[in-house]
Amino acid sequence: MKEERKLTSKEERIIRLCHHDFGGLTQKEAAVRMSISPSYVTKLLKSVRKKAPQLFPMISGFQAKVYKHLIREGLGYSDIAAKEGCSVKKITNTVYLLVKKGFNLRTGKTVRYHNWMDGSIIQKF
Repeated sequence: MKEERKLTSKEERIIRLCHHDFGGLTQKEAAVRMSISPSYVTKLLKSVRKKAPQLFPMISGFQAKVYKHLIREGLGYSDIAAKEGCSVKKITNTVYLLVKKGFNLRTGKTVRYHNWMDGSIIQKF
């Protein structure tokens, strides 16, 4: 029996371009690469979020680099700024966005909640 695909080929391609585990491009960069409008990229990503919420949250390539420097290499903000050639303020803002998206900078794990998880919760007393 053939397994049904959840994502269309365009949705799969946009994930491969934008997701931090793959390309990590911005939505504008992905739109140029696919020769589509940025608003269509947004529409595709919303569709993917409904079909495969486990792929989210997504972060940009730069956010992924900063996250890697913090978690894997244990660098401080000023060291990361020097390595990436940017200001400490930009690193601070990037870290803020990572935390806002649910990334735990102490353990390196992502904490997130979606409504579909409610059915999976088991209460123990």
